[in-house]
Amino acid sequence: MVFTIQVKASKLILRTNAFNARAHISGEIFFSQNGEFKITQLQHGNHNLRISERGRRSGHYSSGKNLIFRGSIFIPRGTTVFARVTPRGRLVIDRVVPSPRNRPHRHETHPRTGRGTDYGTRGGREADRTSHRRNQSYFDVALHQVEQASFDSDKRSIAKQYITANRITSQEVLLLIQALDYESSRLQIAKFAYAYTADPQNYFVVNQGFQYSSSIRSLERFLG
Repeated sequence: MVFTIQVKASKLILRTNAFNARAHISGEIFFSQNGEFKITQLQHGNHNLRISERGRRSGHYSSGKNLIFRGSIFIPRGTTVFARVTPRGRLVIDRVVPSPRNRPHRHETHPRTGRGTDYGTRGGREADRTSHRRNQSYFDVALHQVEQASFDSDKRSIAKQYITANRITSQEVLLLIQALDYESSRLQIAKFAYAYTADPQNYFVVNQGFQYSSSIRSLERFLG
């Protein structure tokens, strides 16, 4: 008896402020259409990314003054990632959508005919595990973007975007605040995230993310 799930390759939809741009992603070259890249059949994982704007006078894509963005982007398995590059050259992940999948089947050989028989997907635990893996891939993207952001204010913004849109656990809150640079930011996000936490009874683990006992006491007073 074999369960099979076909997962499509990941995609990246990336917008820039440049009408004509060229992107180098993990050794391959792509060109934008009306300021948007649509990259399909993209392998999951971390990719080096460099985007250059076409010079208005020269008509060339130089890597110097026409450089729009240079850094990395994390692509989860079997997803479509919608992202954009801001006018200041910051990469922002707007949302991550699971790609359509073929329904999983249980394949079993008939004992007399030898022919395969397909049965529908079982729900329950298998559906829960699939949902958990999907949610975990979202968190991995958010955490990676927090870690890669150059400024602490950008880190806080990305963390808040994820927190408000997803059911977050106390352990995930801990990982997010550990990726922040300043103690004040860690305390701010810890207070903000509590209302969105799926397991508030475990929120004590968040204390491990603080460097000073005064922050722990401040969080305790906030939680009441």
